[in-house]
Amino acid sequence: MILIIIGLLLYYQFLYKTDFFSHIIHLARKLFFPKQYEIPNTNVYDYPLPPFPNAWYPICMSKDIPPGTKKPITFANQEIIVFRGNSRKIQVIPKYCQHMGVDLTHGCVKENTIECPMHGKQIKNGAEVTFHVEEHLGMIFIWNGEANSTPNQCVKEQFEKFNMEKDDLVFPMSMGRWVGGHIIDYNEHLLDVHHAPYIHKASLHLGERGIQYDDIHLVVHLDVENTDYHPKFHYITPYFGFIEYVNNARVYIYFFQEKVGKMKMVILPCWNAKNGILGFLLSIMFSVYTYIDFSDEAAYFSTKKHKRRNLKASEKIMNDFRKQFTEKFFTQKQQNDFNNKQYNVNLDW
Repeated sequence: MILIIIGLLLYYQFLYKTDFFSHIIHLARKLFFPKQYEIPNTNVYDYPLPPFPNAWYPICMSKDIPPGTKKPITFANQEIIVFRGNSRKIQVIPKYCQHMGVDLTHGCVKENTIECPMHGKQIKNGAEVTFHVEEHLGMIFIWNGEANSTPNQCVKEQFEKFNMEKDDLVFPMSMGRWVGGHIIDYNEHLLDVHHAPYIHKASLHLGERGIQYDDIHLVVHLDVENTDYHPKFHYITPYFGFIEYVNNARVYIYFFQEKVGKMKMVILPCWNAKNGILGFLLSIMFSVYTYIDFSDEAAYFSTKKHKRRNLKASEKIMNDFRKQFTEKFFTQKQQNDFNNKQYNVNLDW
């Protein structure tokens, strides 16, 4: 498998007119001598924006929750339990019982509820607290928004817009690392073409179609100078999307938000029968490439001073994007509460 991937990499570096050996040296340095960093403890106001956009968040893989099981998860500063009952429908409830605060991880799944071990109360999603949950592409997504808010879009409909429903994510081949910072860093850096010569040893500019930003989707078309590479980056939500370095070979990327300033970034290939074995091998190859090549940025985004920002005129596009992002993913009340330092990061269950 490794020899096949190396062979494909050689072929595509030649086909797309890139300097193969300089890229190999560059990637080898990142792989064997990565930047070392520790994710700092940060609070809400260490960032210029509220920490959690109103959006769909991936929280775990479907296979992690077989029928009759439960899993406690800390997600966006909230402690929850994800479980699947007899109906096989996924459910989410607060970790602590509303009655007397008992930790429900000690309870058991009973039919389509979790039974509190203290008084036998049977709890399900929607009984006292309602979570909006969807399950697609082998992943479980939860809506996280302003208290009592409802989703303004459906995950399935968003995926269908980009023909994602026939992609099979290959979770055993996923590669992940814990990173710090704000999710805005990982969205807007696609527009920061000036970093590419220093981080990726390549010169980038926006492609002919540039940026497409509708509803909640961000699609960025890039051109790699002096090559025939035209990669496209798709964020379907701020936390989930895919990359197409070449046609018919997608690399998926998602972020699991544990708490303020701490996320797990995961890269994984996908299988699509239409693209065949070659498409699958290319997806694996570019997944490995993405994971390695992003190592420097992971260190820089995790440890930088997030409120320090003095952009040049040529970087105005990033400020424009940040303004749009804020308007799309935060209500005016959330923005006002944050600016007045009255933003409540923990929902009162």
